[in-house]
Amino acid sequence: MDFRTSATKELSTILDRLTQAADAAAQTARAEATAEAQITIDAVNAQRATVQQALQDQLDARETLERAHAKLETEHKKLETARGKLEAERARFSSDNARLVTDHAKIEAELAKLESERARLESERARLESERAKLAKDADALRADVAALRTELESTHTASQALLAESNDAREQLQARLDAALSDVTDTTARAAEWQAEQGRMIRDQAVALVSRTLDRMLAVSATFATVSTEDEVLAAVVEALASEFSRVALFKIGLDRLDVLQHAGFDFPTDYTHLVVPQPIGAILDRAVTSGQIEMLSADAIAATTGTPFGGSPACALALPIDLDGDMCAVLYADDAGQPHQAFASTGLRRTFAMLLRQLAAPLLLRLPAEMKAIAELRAYAAHLVAELENMYDADVSMQRKGHDLHRRLQDNLECARGIYAQRVSSEPPAAAALLEEELALAASVAHATPFGRDLSALLGAAEPRVAEA
Repeated sequence: MDFRTSATKELSTILDRLTQAADAAAQTARAEATAEAQITIDAVNAQRATVQQALQDQLDARETLERAHAKLETEHKKLETARGKLEAERARFSSDNARLVTDHAKIEAELAKLESERARLESERARLESERAKLAKDADALRADVAALRTELESTHTASQALLAESNDAREQLQARLDAALSDVTDTTARAAEWQAEQGRMIRDQAVALVSRTLDRMLAVSATFATVSTEDEVLAAVVEALASEFSRVALFKIGLDRLDVLQHAGFDFPTDYTHLVVPQPIGAILDRAVTSGQIEMLSADAIAATTGTPFGGSPACALALPIDLDGDMCAVLYADDAGQPHQAFASTGLRRTFAMLLRQLAAPLLLRLPAEMKAIAELRAYAAHLVAELENMYDADVSMQRKGHDLHRRLQDNLECARGIYAQRVSSEPPAAAALLEEELALAASVAHATPFGRDLSALLGAAEPRVAEA
């Protein structure tokens, strides 16, 4: 059996295994994608609930303004009622004035009548001369009464004019107050509408900024996780992502009976981690997280008890995030916001959701990376096997007395065949697997550089490098 037949048979067996592994991987990836999509939908629903709550607050503020507007409308109606009463008083005063004018006319008529009577008496003076003395006295008294009546009439007319002027002044003052109240109502309504519009814009801008900031952060986290290739890089990516939300983050490796610090950000830990003192409240929350396997939160009152320890400060929020690998806890992260500005505006619920999302993103990577490393090791062994077969074929050609150009051409053909077989083998593997054959070829050339095989292989590899550079 020659090299090509052997390789083809082995390739068929490997392809069958790859097909089965690809089916299993596709099912696993489908389940993981469904879980990740559900988590994303839950996070978006939570943000939607936050926006709806903000809109409800806006509606409550609008109802308050509408109630204030209704109250102002009631006051306006009261003023209109008072104005109607004043108009009625004015009409009554006008009626009284008309009555007084009528009385004055009557008195003037009586006076004219008296004057007529006096003229008649004067015409009859000759006839009544005998009674003149008696009537003269009565006439003087009558004239005195008429003068008094005329004086009283003039006084009444003056008082009526004064009352009418006072009524006009009161009406003008009431009209001025009514105009001022209407102006205040208009200004208040305009200010309320402007405030309501400004509140709506602020709520909309805050909601957009929150969603944009969350999406940018998730995009950065996804980009970071896309570049990791080892367990340490996954944990370092989680630390970096948490450090964007918390001012202090520490990563602890779980040992048999202790927690060892692997990485931290924002802490002033001693150089020798073996002398690190973990405060009791923080140690308790780390223990709970490791035991429960869930994210644990620490209140500000419990954190206040740690003053004077390496975990000092005055954080308003802290959490412990456990990381498991295939069901076994391998690490736990502690994070708090000590020294971080605007602590009052931070949302504990959103921070917990963010940490949970980081854990969900890291979990499948931690499960997949060991399998990828195992696959890389198997592919490296396969590449070494191909190189060994290549050397065996070379030795067989030498034993068949092949020399010079013929031997070199046979080695080149076998090398290209091995590269083609390996390329088909790693077509569905990670990109890092593509260079394993070339690494094994270079290693074989350097190890066997003193042998004919090593020299010919080095010559072929050396000739391929300029062609790659020119391409």
